[in-house]
Amino acid sequence: MGDDLRIGLVGLGWFGGLHLQTWSGIPNAVVTGVYDADPARAAGLGAPSAQDGFHVHTGTEPEPVLDPGTRVFSSLDELLASGIDVLDVVVPEGSHAECVRRGLEAGVDVIVEKPLALDPREARELVDLAAERGRNLYVGHILRFDPRQALLRGQLEGRELRHMTLRRLFQPSALEVYGRVHPLDTAMIHDIDLAIWYAGSRPDRVTAFASSWHGRAYPDVVDLVLHWDGGLRAVIGNSWHLAGSCPYGFTFECTIQSEGATFTARNEPDLHVWDEQGVRVPDLFFWPYHSGARQGALREELQHFADCARAGLPSDRVPLRDAVRVAEVTAAARRSIESNTTVEVAAC
Repeated sequence: MGDDLRIGLVGLGWFGGLHLQTWSGIPNAVVTGVYDADPARAAGLGAPSAQDGFHVHTGTEPEPVLDPGTRVFSSLDELLASGIDVLDVVVPEGSHAECVRRGLEAGVDVIVEKPLALDPREARELVDLAAERGRNLYVGHILRFDPRQALLRGQLEGRELRHMTLRRLFQPSALEVYGRVHPLDTAMIHDIDLAIWYAGSRPDRVTAFASSWHGRAYPDVVDLVLHWDGGLRAVIGNSWHLAGSCPYGFTFECTIQSEGATFTARNEPDLHVWDEQGVRVPDLFFWPYHSGARQGALREELQHFADCARAGLPSDRVPLRDAVRVAEVTAAARRSIESNTTVEVAAC
């Protein structure tokens, strides 16, 4: 591996553009090539997108652009053959597994946005493939890099957990993007992962409920109860009915009750902007732009993965066993919704 970690980025949608900007601020890492199945995406980076309506920015950051030395490839195979060290996968959820597989088979390390795969058996196969090929695989569960959640996780060390509640509410407009797959695989996967991280283990059973009010392919209200042997439960709620007048697009809150202590984290607004555009509450934690670069949890995550890849090490912040456990829980939740019963979480 040379002086710079050579990154190949597949996926140039809204979040791919954020990854591109974030990589530009990470020392000793350079995006040398990009590919998107839609050739127009490279030329249209920064075009208005549905996400702009509910992921609120300060309004002062620049649009993502390709550096002059970054090559645009016409196929994933060409990108993989271009001499990259790491493939960064930022494509729709249903294409994650295929891109990861092709990257590992090409002999490069892979970073992939959550979920690793929609099918837990496929997630396990990808983990096994990475081990067989001697490559590292990193899964982007970004909330493990949010300082609020990371600090909370540290406070839980040595404490016996008694109960967890996690709630994430979105405005209906967000369904124009995230409604492409089941909410278990978009919004709720964050809270399932947090519950596993906080508890330090996978739940044993899942009870799930779902309702549909918007008439779309997937439900827009989902509630889960994760059960651990011994009595611990996590109640996870997700709804896509948050009022459009909310100035920050979505809300979340988690409360963890342990022996002798209670901990709460929420996204209450820290910065308000009142101007000609009305009231805005910009994001300060996930990927804010200031000081000339993308900051926040996304930068911390990509910096961590880059450091691990350079050292030839797996991630200790997002162990692959947890990425597989998340897939196992989401699969069990689907079965619970379909059967209207409590379902055992099957290990793959």
